[in-house]
Amino acid sequence: MQPAEAADTEPDPGALLLARMRASGYVDGSLPASTVSRAMTAAAAADRRLGELTDANGRTILVRGWLDGAAPNPDLHPSGPPKTLRPVANLVWAACLGAAWPDPTASPYPGRHFSRASVIATCVELNADRNTVVTALETTLPTAGLITLNGDRGALGPAAAALPSAIWSQLRRIHERLPKSTEQDRPPEAAPGTELEPSTVRWITADPQAPATEFDENIREIICALETAEGPIRGVDLPMLADPAIRAAVETTLARCGRTLTSVGSHSWITGYQDAVAAALVRNQVGTLQPAERAVLALVLLHTVAIPRARGLNLDDTWASNQPVQMDTLIANRTIKRTVATEALRGLRRAGFVATAKIGGYLPGPALLRLTPTQRNLLWEDLIVLGRPNGYMARRIREQRTTDA
Repeated sequence: MQPAEAADTEPDPGALLLARMRASGYVDGSLPASTVSRAMTAAAAADRRLGELTDANGRTILVRGWLDGAAPNPDLHPSGPPKTLRPVANLVWAACLGAAWPDPTASPYPGRHFSRASVIATCVELNADRNTVVTALETTLPTAGLITLNGDRGALGPAAAALPSAIWSQLRRIHERLPKSTEQDRPPEAAPGTELEPSTVRWITADPQAPATEFDENIREIICALETAEGPIRGVDLPMLADPAIRAAVETTLARCGRTLTSVGSHSWITGYQDAVAAALVRNQVGTLQPAERAVLALVLLHTVAIPRARGLNLDDTWASNQPVQMDTLIANRTIKRTVATEALRGLRRAGFVATAKIGGYLPGPALLRLTPTQRNLLWEDLIVLGRPNGYMARRIREQRTTDA
C-alpha cells in the first residue's frame, strides 16, 4: 500500500528541504543557495539550524541540529515525551562511541572505524541479548543516523555530528565509563588503528524572522515539544495553544518548515507533514515504506481499524484502535511469510506506524495520528482499492484520481 499524492500544489522549496531532512536525516549538500537560505531561516524560527558536514564517505551533506541552548525537555510535557533509544540500543550506542572515539580530547566525528563483531561481543559480555544487540546495531542506530554500517565496518553517523555541544561535553565527562572492547578493535580490511579524517559541522547562521511576537519563547517550546514527541501531547501540557493568536503563530512557523498542526480528538495535539509536502515526498520516494512494510501495514489496518469499524467499533475518523491483531492472523495469507512479516513489523515499529499492545498483538502506531484529514481519507481510499480492486467504489476512486491528476 502506497499513499496517494495528497495535493498538486508545489510546496515552498525551503519547506520541502526541511521535510526531506526530517524524513531521511540529511540531504546532499549541492543545493541552490536560495533554497538553503529559505530553509535555514524557517528552521531558526523553530530553534533549529542547518550545517554542512563531510561525512565518512567524503560527501558534503546538510544536517539539522539545535540552536545553542535549545533542545527537548522531557519533563515539560509528560504526556508526549521525546522519542528515545531503548536500553539495549543505548548500550550499543555507548559501545560504538567507545570504539569509535577512544580519545575524549579529540574531535568525535567521525572517529575511528569500528567492527560490528567487536561491538556485538562487547555488549553480549555485558549480558545484553545478542539478537536485540544486532537489531540495534544494524537497524535502530543506522536509521537514527547515529552510526553508518557497511558490512562489518562501522563509523559514527551524521546525526552524531549534529548533536549539541552540551551533549558532547557530558559524554566527555563520562568517557571512561563507555564500554570498551576487551580485544584490539581492528577494522576489517584496514590497517589497525585506522582513523577517519576529523570533521566538524559548519553551522549556517540565520536571523529568525518568525514568529516575532511577545510569546516567541513559548512558541518555540511548543514547536520543539510537538516535533520531537513520539505521539500526541495533551492540551493540559500545552495550555498556551488554547490562545488563538499563539496557535496561529505556531501554525505559521510550522508551515514554513513544511509541517502542520493537527488536533487529535478534543484534548491533544500533534504535528505532521503538510499535504503538498507529503505528496512531494512520496513522488520522490523520500521516507516511504518498503513493499513488504506497506503490505503488512495494510493488513494491520484492515484487521485493527477497517473490520472493527464495519462492526460498529472505532467510529472516529483517525486510525487509532484498541483492537489488536495477532501475528498468526497477519500471516494467514500465505503470500506473506512469517520471517518477512516479522522484519516488516520491526521496520514499521521503528517508524511509528505500528505499536505493540499490552495484551499482545499489534496496533496502529502514533505516526498514523500525524496524518491530516486529507491524508487519512487517501489512506482509506487506498484500503478500499486494495480490498476490492474491481468494486464500484474502487473504480470511482481511480476515476476521480485520474481526473484530478
